[in-house]
Amino acid sequence: MKINHNSSIFNTTMNVCGKSSHWQKALSLFESMPMAKVQRDLLSYNATITAFGKGAEWQMALIMFQSMLKSTVQPRITSYNTLMSAFEQVGLWQLSAFILYNDMPNEKVQPRKTTMNTLISACDKGGNWRYALHVLGSMTEFKLRADVMSFNAAVSACEGCAQWNQALHLFDKMLTMKVTPDLITWNTTISACGKGGQWQLALNFFVSLPFANLHPNIITGNTMLNAFACQVQWQKALSFCSSMSGLGVIPDIISYNAISSACEQLGHWNFALNFFVMMLSQNIMPNIMSCSTVISACAKAGEWQVALKCFEFISVWKLDAGLVTYNAAINACSKGHRWKQALRFFEEMMEARLQHDHITFNATINACEKSGQWRFRQALMEVWSLSSKKTMDLSGI
Repeated sequence: MKINHNSSIFNTTMNVCGKSSHWQKALSLFESMPMAKVQRDLLSYNATITAFGKGAEWQMALIMFQSMLKSTVQPRITSYNTLMSAFEQVGLWQLSAFILYNDMPNEKVQPRKTTMNTLISACDKGGNWRYALHVLGSMTEFKLRADVMSFNAAVSACEGCAQWNQALHLFDKMLTMKVTPDLITWNTTISACGKGGQWQLALNFFVSLPFANLHPNIITGNTMLNAFACQVQWQKALSFCSSMSGLGVIPDIISYNAISSACEQLGHWNFALNFFVMMLSQNIMPNIMSCSTVISACAKAGEWQVALKCFEFISVWKLDAGLVTYNAAINACSKGHRWKQALRFFEEMMEARLQHDHITFNATINACEKSGQWRFRQALMEVWSLSSKKTMDLSGI
């Protein structure tokens, strides 16, 4: 096979552009090839399609693939895989499925294991666990054997939809097929159990890790903490977090947020605050979720002074307060009869172009009502009424 060195230079550069998500540069190079009297080949098309995929420009990837079909360059399995990967990035499993079960058979192109795994992953991102299982089961029709990546993608699809029983079935199937689950499999299965409210099962999987010669990592630890938090098992979450360092796993921001969330849901504002302070003592920078959780916990318990003090630190840490954070702060104002501060927060939301919701209006109106500010209460009621009417009118368009 004769190698065109000029073409090789273009293709290599386009590959670099693609991996760094600079699809515009890759396209510019592709379009300049005829002027440079360099013939486009299979690698040229594949590199450009890859660049579009990395940049989430799946429509452009499809157009480029169709352009290849009209050229003298014959697409191969790598081309189909590259296009399907572009669809997978944005969860377009329907288009990937059409290529696999319609286009490829028509062109007599045999799929590879990578092809099937890409489609399963697309189903995962597209939230269709049933079709992910269908694709996994159809691999034998193409004389392909599912590997750990195939199962991990399918388990992840089930986990995303809280289908814990299906995740367990896949885990058992792996063992039956003598496909060894890796740490990703275990972590995802634990997460599926947690999301499905089965924290006991999640814990059983966790304690079984040493028998599989696997060591938990921070993802494992946080997955377990979230399993406890989902079922507001804050004491178990606390105990587990204390034992993480003994396993060589250091709790991070996600760990502390999970425990604080469990405490907040049960109204244990003092524990939520203590974890917040503990996190700071560990030099872990809080995020907006950390602040929102502790503000909400304090506000619900009537500890409005502490809640508002925590809100002050948001600007110090240069965090952007969102709807949830402002709602928690306004609720704290309501509990403390701080109607002026509630209105100030309400105005700040408008300045930041944050859309108020019914929680915002209720909390602000309550703050004015408790302080006897009937004029402001009435004005807010009218604004809320107009806002609700506008929303209804837009929804009817």
